[in-house]
Amino acid sequence: MGSAGVLPIHDPQLPDNYAAAVDSSAYPANYQQKNGETTFLPADFFAPNGDWVCLGREGGPTAKIHVQNPPFLGRSASLVFIRVPGGRTTTLDFLHQLQQNKAPNLSVGTEVALVRRVLLIDTQGDIIPSAIVESIQLRHFSTSQMQVFYEFTLSRDRLFAGETGGLRPRDRDERDFPLFLFPGVNFPAMDSEEVDRGMQVVVGTCAICHEHVSSGVRTILSYSRDVFPLSSDQSPLLMETTSALEAEATIAWKLRQESWQALQLLWHKTTP
Repeated sequence: MGSAGVLPIHDPQLPDNYAAAVDSSAYPANYQQKNGETTFLPADFFAPNGDWVCLGREGGPTAKIHVQNPPFLGRSASLVFIRVPGGRTTTLDFLHQLQQNKAPNLSVGTEVALVRRVLLIDTQGDIIPSAIVESIQLRHFSTSQMQVFYEFTLSRDRLFAGETGGLRPRDRDERDFPLFLFPGVNFPAMDSEEVDRGMQVVVGTCAICHEHVSSGVRTILSYSRDVFPLSSDQSPLLMETTSALEAEATIAWKLRQESWQALQLLWHKTTP
């Protein structure tokens, strides 16, 4: 098993399910002004010169808490994107103001997204990025202080059936067990009512950290760190990056973990 190094190209045999979802035209590409609850799927997250800018920082993954905590533990690259009305140049100007710690007001229509892409282990025992998107969480600022939340999740049935790349929007009242910081369920020790109480309205869970604790630009926690602060030796300064570099930062973190190092030992014992 090697180090992160120069990341290989995605396995061409694996589907780019996000591109398939966009190509299906099943979902609108932009916020729907007349019906703000309609889930939309931006078409250009990964476009090099598109309106969406991928956020990075020095010293590790931008969405550190989403990468390092259960159940993810570095198994996925959590990519943070931002789009400010006016195009890429306007978004980069906004990012520059954040770098100067000027905390600008959010323009109406600003959007932030968290895109989770799968990391895989190849036949050589190295961690490699894939094009498979597991989830997309979106926030649209209908005012500088008010947000609307959306989420896509990966459906295996849809993926294998070739429908919308397997990505489906969460219903606004859909209940499920949350993934983020969820300790799990001991089903044998719980009755059905207890299990049901453990479920939450999924689309509403993002607001717990990104709306109820802060407001305005400070709800961009990758910037403010009002919740889940970085350690004193890590810089919160945001910068423009790419999805490939963010995946590399996640892989570099994973390679340092005891669980991965233990797996390396097992790999070398069993691999001739």
